[in-house]
Amino acid sequence: MTGASQMNMTGGSQMNMSGGSQMNLTGGSQINMTGGSQMNTTGGRQMNMSGGSQMNMTGGCQMNMSRGSQMNMTGGSQMNMSEGSQMNMFRGNQMKMSRGIQMNMTGGSQMNMTEESQMNRFRGSQMNMSKGSQMNMSGGSQMNMTGGSQMNMSRGSQMNMTGGSQMNMSEGSQMNMFRGNQMKMSRGIQMNMTGGSQMNMTEESQMNRFRGSQMNMSEGSQMNMSGGSQMNMTGGSQMNMSRGSQMNMTGEVK
Repeated sequence: MTGASQMNMTGGSQMNMSGGSQMNLTGGSQINMTGGSQMNTTGGRQMNMSGGSQMNMTGGCQMNMSRGSQMNMTGGSQMNMSEGSQMNMFRGNQMKMSRGIQMNMTGGSQMNMTEESQMNRFRGSQMNMSKGSQMNMSGGSQMNMTGGSQMNMSRGSQMNMTGGSQMNMSEGSQMNMFRGNQMKMSRGIQMNMTGGSQMNMTEESQMNRFRGSQMNMSEGSQMNMSGGSQMNMTGGSQMNMSRGSQMNMTGEVK
């Protein structure tokens, strides 16, 4: 720990490091663990926090890093986990947070990263998970958020990325998932949101994308799914929305 870094553990919190794990705190970084929170790092894991980054765990949260996982927080990034939230990183996963990133997990949310998945978040991006939301990334999936992008998951929403899927959000794009929505990306899917595009999923809407499908949203396009709508893209389908296009799906559309 260098540069006046600070680590606080209160309320029966627990931190376990084994198998040659490494934790580096530099540049006045801060870790706070309260309310019986638990952090486990095993088998040569690495966690780096620099540039005054801050990590807060409250209300019995749990964070597990195993099998060579790596987590880097730079440039004053902030990560908040509260109300029993859980974050799991397995099998050599990599998570990077830089340039003032903010990540909030509340209401027992769960985030799982398995099989060398990668999550990169840059330039003031924001990710919020609340009320029991769940995000799963497996099979070498990749998620990139740049240019102040925002992702919100609330009310038990679920997002699954499998089979080397890729999701890119740049230039202030916004993705909102509310009320138990479900989004599945599998088998090498690619989703690109650029130019301040917006995607909203409300009222238990469902979006399934399989077999190399591609979805591109650019130049301020907007996509809204509400009322239990369902969208399926299979067999290498391609969907492009550009120049401020708008797509609305409402009222049990299937």
